[in-house]
Amino acid sequence: MRPIRVPVPAEGASAPVPLDIYQRGATLAIVSVEGTVDIELQYTLDDVFAPDFNPATASWHTLQDTLGNLSDVGVRSLAAEAQVEGGEGSDLHATAVRAVNDGDGTAVLQVVQSGVMG
Repeated sequence: MRPIRVPVPAEGASAPVPLDIYQRGATLAIVSVEGTVDIELQYTLDDVFAPDFNPATASWHTLQDTLGNLSDVGVRSLAAEAQVEGGEGSDLHATAVRAVNDGDGTAVLQVVQSGVMG
């Protein structure tokens, strides 16, 4: 997968980035930070390709080790097995990721998913 970059607005959420559920893992990075951001990385197990999918009402889960306040870049690896809060399972694959910013700065979320080249 080529790197996908989406803007993370001040006090808002990036667009969801769909993942290939048949591949293992992804690397999430916050790049191009302007100002101060407070980033929380989230994933969903919802069907992001469903006609009625709405990012605002989707069920988002926070990655346990969030990036917090940043004035520079930060990287987080998303394991292939999504660790759902409450121990609902360890074999569930995230269908999309996003970044939520509570800071007044802006950033860019970069997602790279490893897998078969083709």
